[in-house]
Amino acid sequence: MDNEIVTDKKDRFLQQKLNKLKPKFTLLMKGFSAKDDKQLQLKEQHYLSIQEIQHLLMACFIPGSRLPLKPDWFRLERSAKAEKVGIFILDFDTKDIPLSRCAKETVRFQVEPGWLDKLLSTNLSRRVTEKINNDRSLMKTIEEQEKEANEDWKKCKKLTRLDLLLSPAQMLEEGILFPNPMSPIKNTTRKSYLPVTENSPMFALDCEMVQGVKDPKLLARVSIVDEHYNLVLDTLVKPEEKIRNYVTRYSGITKEMLDPVDITLADVKKILKKVIPRDAILCGQSLSNDLIALKTFHPYIIDTSVIYNLTGLRAVKTGLAALSGNFLGETIQNSRSGHCSIEDARATMKLVNHKLDKNLCYADAVLDSRLVSSKTMIPLSSFFHLYEADVKVYHDFISTENTNRFISVLTRWKPKVAAEMGSLVLNPKNICIIITKEGYCYINI
Repeated sequence: MDNEIVTDKKDRFLQQKLNKLKPKFTLLMKGFSAKDDKQLQLKEQHYLSIQEIQHLLMACFIPGSRLPLKPDWFRLERSAKAEKVGIFILDFDTKDIPLSRCAKETVRFQVEPGWLDKLLSTNLSRRVTEKINNDRSLMKTIEEQEKEANEDWKKCKKLTRLDLLLSPAQMLEEGILFPNPMSPIKNTTRKSYLPVTENSPMFALDCEMVQGVKDPKLLARVSIVDEHYNLVLDTLVKPEEKIRNYVTRYSGITKEMLDPVDITLADVKKILKKVIPRDAILCGQSLSNDLIALKTFHPYIIDTSVIYNLTGLRAVKTGLAALSGNFLGETIQNSRSGHCSIEDARATMKLVNHKLDKNLCYADAVLDSRLVSSKTMIPLSSFFHLYEADVKVYHDFISTENTNRFISVLTRWKPKVAAEMGSLVLNPKNICIIITKEGYCYINI
């Protein structure tokens, strides 16, 4: 018996060592919501964007530490250890091809006009290009531009919290649902509101969600801090339906935590009416998700995913952890027990206060063109070249003899395609991604 135990420990240790020699892929909360799982019987299918699928392509060939953006729907570790990486983009009808057999995970993305061109090209700022090429003469120009920007910021009037509020149009763009007969949102944080002013109090809100059988974003915890970082509210919430996945690694929520809880969403809404003043400004990171989970609406909002933008594209967000590290010098969301909504709310409030000490254009590449100067659309092949990644891009052709890393864009099905996919999938040290024009992304990592 003792010998069997020793052998079992050795086998587990050997398996752990082998696992570290191959890539590891994990879906984050946002990725889970976009899974194509007919058995979940979700009220509605959630979709990723073309840019988010492109982030996966980039991560397959470029180590995470060098990626220009940190993906917020997946985590890919040790991609460099993959023996082969093959990306197949199928620009033809694939309904009769059983591609799901090649996938460990399948996610959906929104197909839009020109989707293929958008997938195969990316906006690259001159600043990033110059940094990659390490051209010191050009870097001097960047330093001069930053100095000029800082001088301009000093001359501007002091920023107020009113300057950071989302307009109604921006709220719609950010996915904030307004209460109306056709909307799932029927409630508001207060029955009536006072006009918002420069002296209106600010509160940062953050929620943690779990996945229900029907609803992929069930409220499980809500935390609120004031503008001085004092805790105003922190409570666990009893979900309204049966829980399918606690997503503990990200939510920090466990079955043991929720089992004794009897506070319901209705109770939370009553509490909000007591703790949130009628002229309060709610702050959050992608606050639409929190408000949808709370099934409520608030008219005065500051969203840190809007007032901070490092990409030059409003639709491409920078995560809260990255913003906190870049602008506050603080590390958050690194606990093995999952995220903490109090920590996230405080980080959000600190980012808002930090912005108020600066200028409207500060850390916003959309408003300040100097942060993304001479933005250029370039092919992905050129992007990979700039990052010194040896990636071949083929069109209606596959050749793995001269490369172990490739993207193949195909307009028709070929027997060689099936053979190549099969060989990639059979080896657990390989990465195989299949993207179709119907909006499916099949992932085998």
